[in-house]
Amino acid sequence: MSLATQPLASASARHPWRVIGTWLAVALLAIVAIVMLLGGSLTTEGAPTNNPESERADEVRLAAFSPDPATAVTDIVVIRSETYTVDSPQFAAFVRGFLADDEITALASARTYLGRDRSGLVSEDRHATIVPLALSSDDETEALVAAARDNDAWIVFNGHADKVVFGDHAVVNPATIERERTIVVGCMSKNYGMPGWRTGWAVGPREVMRAMEDVHIFNGIMPSGFCQAGAAAALAGPQDWQAESVATFERCQAALLEEIAAAPALSAVPAEGGYYCLLDVEATGMTGVEFAERALAEHEVAVTPMQGWGRDDFGEHLVRLIFTNEPEDRLREAGRRLAALAQDQ
Repeated sequence: MSLATQPLASASARHPWRVIGTWLAVALLAIVAIVMLLGGSLTTEGAPTNNPESERADEVRLAAFSPDPATAVTDIVVIRSETYTVDSPQFAAFVRGFLADDEITALASARTYLGRDRSGLVSEDRHATIVPLALSSDDETEALVAAARDNDAWIVFNGHADKVVFGDHAVVNPATIERERTIVVGCMSKNYGMPGWRTGWAVGPREVMRAMEDVHIFNGIMPSGFCQAGAAAALAGPQDWQAESVATFERCQAALLEEIAAAPALSAVPAEGGYYCLLDVEATGMTGVEFAERALAEHEVAVTPMQGWGRDDFGEHLVRLIFTNEPEDRLREAGRRLAALAQDQ
């Protein structure tokens, strides 16, 4: 049998459909072999085999800022000393003195590196620490600014959801009081319902922004052009729709909690803004995990148990409800089902 190219070409020309059929069969066999040999290794998900900086940074962020709704971070105080490290008694005494300011009620529950392993709250050179805070009033914001001035500290304001506020409540931006000492961080995700666009910003004194840019340019990814254009259009365009969305969120939360109120064993913690609220289920005799498991298995309602979110003693009997991703009628039905679960006990 000759394998020279000319006889093969002649044979292929005489029987073109046989050649096509043969190639299709070979391709099919190749696909079957690949699937059988690789098995579960084929996936559309990205799974880097190394440990990239982005994943390491995310691990540090989660360690430092556990998603604890009871102490949702709105501001961050930076305390730094050129002389002392966080390990020195002088530095620790200064931090304790800052936390002892009774004019700022949020300091009583502030998370710091003191007392527990909070390495994520300490800078690499150990000359600085951050204190995440949850502020809720004008007076507390003014007191925070006063404390920052007295202690030569920076304030980092988390403005990711400062427009998603219900009723007469308001979020006070510290930059309106102390512009030269405040860094404002924001994004499009929550305020404008654009979570997949991954577009945000930081605003502050020019010299600080230059330093942040030097760090970011080597550790971040630039948003694509159309994402930047979309963000600019949302920020510069009419804002009525954004206010209408917030009003819808507020109505949806009210509808959900109205149905839940039929069960005396359920105690809701209404949100003053944002996307979620908490439900205390302790009176049902169930933990948050047990309540969530039964809600899904018996009533087809998904809630998130809060145990393990933040402090070790937080959330054992709490679950989180999301009221921004379903229409009002479905939320009412979900509320009725949760109430029925509580009344079954």
